[in-house]
Amino acid sequence: MIKSTHLLFPICMGAMLTLGACATVPKAEQAAAVPENATVAESTKQASTDNDSGKLICKRQTTAGSNFKRKVCATAEQWKAAAESGRRTTADIQRSKAPGISN
Repeated sequence: MIKSTHLLFPICMGAMLTLGACATVPKAEQAAAVPENATVAESTKQASTDNDSGKLICKRQTTAGSNFKRKVCATAEQWKAAAESGRRTTADIQRSKAPGISN
């Protein structure tokens, strides 16, 4: 009985390490899955409120997979284009069928 308990701990630890390695995603795949400019939340702070299309508007945004906010600067037209692109992508995802479902 004593010998079996001595083997049980290393076997359990090995199984946990093996399963833990399967659950992790390499950094290269994470970067490919989440684009550089992907954000979790819409803009939270706006540094500049000028409506002039030539002026840069800087916003602090939360990046997916990070606890830190980063500063992103773009023109008003670029912000509008990014918002529209996000709306289109969301609508496309919501309209698409789940894999394996056929009607």
